[in-house]
Amino acid sequence: IAPFVAALATRLGVPGAENLGGTGGQGVDSRWIDALAKDLQANRGRSLIVAGERQPAAVHAAVFALNTHLGNTGTTVSYHETRDAALPSVSSLAALVSAMSGGAVQTLVVLGGNPVFDAPTDLDFAAAMAKVPHSIALSNSVDETSSQAEWHVPRAHYLESWGDARAVGGTLSVVQPLILPLFGGRTPIEVLGLIVGGKERPGYDIVRETWNPILGAGEFESKWNRVLHDGFLSGSELPE
Repeated sequence: IAPFVAALATRLGVPGAENLGGTGGQGVDSRWIDALAKDLQANRGRSLIVAGERQPAAVHAAVFALNTHLGNTGTTVSYHETRDAALPSVSSLAALVSAMSGGAVQTLVVLGGNPVFDAPTDLDFAAAMAKVPHSIALSNSVDETSSQAEWHVPRAHYLESWGDARAVGGTLSVVQPLILPLFGGRTPIEVLGLIVGGKERPGYDIVRETWNPILGAGEFESKWNRVLHDGFLSGSELPE
């Protein structure tokens, strides 16, 4: 993908194309690039180039430059600030492993993940976890992490769970379950609510409490029911 994007940027004359990386179009059919560039030039401001979410930052930067050069930014594509997103961080995971290995962590709570299996091998998460006096794993399966944990709490399926979310564009939404938990499972927000508040509360109550200041006290029930009906909060999208 990187050589293809670099070759396209060079063909279109994007400023700084030589710094976008790639291998100068090696392995890319020049006839395809020429035809594609011709179509894109003929449809400036009406075209759109999209990179897959798993592509590296350099490719996304190149695609951003391409869309800007073609006049697509603000017409066929818009950008929003990312809010309320828990972005992955290998460095913070490494810091946690170091703290566990050093005896600084007394209780480890894993909410739905399986770091014993998924964490980078060189971190040796399992060995570090073995040094933690108390561990709790919220999981809907018996996996490598929950098998090693002191306590395995059954996790509710997402179709059994209350929650909320923010879309990429910023729109707020309430996650509604289809059924009650079949096997007494708990959701991450219910476990966190117990840790923070010291008492067990239904996910429904926690979500409603979170949304109370968002919707405002006046006519809360009607606004709440409207969000549940529509599936999202109208007007909550973030500015471009």
